[in-house]
Amino acid sequence: EENITGTRKEIVSLALVALAEQLNAAVFFEGDSLVVAGQRWPVVVHVKERLNKAGLLLSQLAADRHPLLVVSNYINPAVAERMRAAGINYLDSVGNAFLHLPGLHVFITGHRQPKQLVGGDLNRAFRPAGLKVVFALLVQQGLVEESLRTIARVSGVSLGTADKVIRNLQDLAFVERRSKAGRRLPEKEALLERWVTAYPEQLRPKQLLGRFSVVGTEPLDVLDVQRLPAWFSGEEAVRRLFGSIRPSRYAIYMQQPIVGLVQEARLSRDDLGAVEVLEPFWSENETVMEGGLVHPLLIYADLLSTGDPRNLEAAKMLKEEYLLK
Repeated sequence: EENITGTRKEIVSLALVALAEQLNAAVFFEGDSLVVAGQRWPVVVHVKERLNKAGLLLSQLAADRHPLLVVSNYINPAVAERMRAAGINYLDSVGNAFLHLPGLHVFITGHRQPKQLVGGDLNRAFRPAGLKVVFALLVQQGLVEESLRTIARVSGVSLGTADKVIRNLQDLAFVERRSKAGRRLPEKEALLERWVTAYPEQLRPKQLLGRFSVVGTEPLDVLDVQRLPAWFSGEEAVRRLFGSIRPSRYAIYMQQPIVGLVQEARLSRDDLGAVEVLEPFWSENETVMEGGLVHPLLIYADLLSTGDPRNLEAAKMLKEEYLLK
């Protein structure tokens, strides 16, 4: 089960208090159960500080462990509606709730997002520069044990930024300092999920070089991006790995200038186009795969950023095959 500590523990506490006030009943967690007015319901708790499209798909990936209860800072109406349609129970810290359990049916809506979310001052690691550091820590074996200077160089950030991000990760219990053996990542899977949730909103938009549509007749799935060089991510990367998906959108990472890619793939600028071209943010060759693909973690993040439930099974396969080993 999820180890709920720090900021996430505060979010859970606020959500339970908000629900208790509205139900006028005692509400708390005890072991693996939600207790409401003295009655118990077994639940699997999944805490998300932010719940965007990527976070929702992550929750749906966990939905096979029924009954799932997602607790978050704030769940906006659009995401809440999709969660209800998927049968996912939820609570947030401002009082919105949906519980559909045997003998317990609660639906509370209309509470707006507060000006200051819980943990708002602890997000340096999940802002653009911090996300570069976290990505490097997750994909480079043993990097967390290296000097701050090495972490900064591999991440492509300044030494000061690396120091602040590592300190922030220690405050959040994602990095643990050991007296003799250096640092380690005690909650690597939880850190991975935080990264893929934050990446689409914080770093990815800054890397976007443009959207395009294909004006030629040759499909992108036969494009040899390695010669450019460029790298596929998202749906096309999954198709090349597993052959399990028919891409409806494409994500390609390439250093500027991108004129070679535009000409070879016969792309035309289109703000509504299905082809996104993004600038790489990593600095080490070990962060890409053979065959012109980005690292599996980035493929996973780009897949989830679509918010498309059609990509759930592919995301699950990718995580099990490449990210949990």
